[in-house]
Amino acid sequence: MRIRSIKPEFFKHEELADLEPLARLLFIGLWCLADCEGRMLDRPRRIKVEVLPYDDCDVPDMLGALDQWGFISRYVVGEVRVIEIVGFKKHQRISGKEKDYCSNLPECPEDYEGSTREAPGKHPGASQMPRKGKERSKGEERKGSKSCAEPAPPDSPPDPVFLVFPTARKNVTWDLTETKAAEYQDSFPGLDVFAELRKARQWSIDHPRKRKTARGLPGHLTTWLSNACDRPARPTSQQRYPKPPTQSEVIAEMAREARAEENARPQLRLAPTNERNTK
Repeated sequence: MRIRSIKPEFFKHEELADLEPLARLLFIGLWCLADCEGRMLDRPRRIKVEVLPYDDCDVPDMLGALDQWGFISRYVVGEVRVIEIVGFKKHQRISGKEKDYCSNLPECPEDYEGSTREAPGKHPGASQMPRKGKERSKGEERKGSKSCAEPAPPDSPPDPVFLVFPTARKNVTWDLTETKAAEYQDSFPGLDVFAELRKARQWSIDHPRKRKTARGLPGHLTTWLSNACDRPARPTSQQRYPKPPTQSEVIAEMAREARAEENARPQLRLAPTNERNTK
């Protein structure tokens, strides 16, 4: 275990808030287990003993949730299963003797896209990339590799792409299909979902250091749309800058005020003629 730092923004991270408390504590523990480049062996039982020895919890399931949301990346190189913390070097300052060393674990290949726990079809639209390694015979499944998108039947046309999002991994994009966009529209009926999705894509383009992985983008978009529903509606330009009244409208308003003021005055009632004579 190593000493690591934690920023105050961690406790207000909206996507981390969707995870259970022990999963967030496990994520902090992974920082202490990671080496100087944010990598460690993918050994859930060992991680459980090191980080959460006294809690009755499912560490493999929580690691899968962190992987699904894009906080960690799980991959296999040869026979070695590795966990890499996404953005580790950006949030941790390595100093001392550790600064002079390099990780003994292999880094994730640039063309690797997948997860050792991710089920096929979990995130439709994730780009499928070829993996490095020894070629197998046709029809033989590679060890530890699963597709990010369920293969469509040969006769069915491909699902059209609505938007293409850049991801945290270099030269890898994630395709938001029209089917997935329609699913978001059904989930948020009172929101202009298509406009918000375009805003989210532009945000990813303008903030390259905060981009999500292909596995974390669906959850990121769900959080983005949920926050958009909570935001108050912005006033229109006519509401912020009302049109001044015309001269005829001003005259009509002054006439209505004059009539109202005249009707509000007390009326003097004269007594009948015979009553005045009697007095």
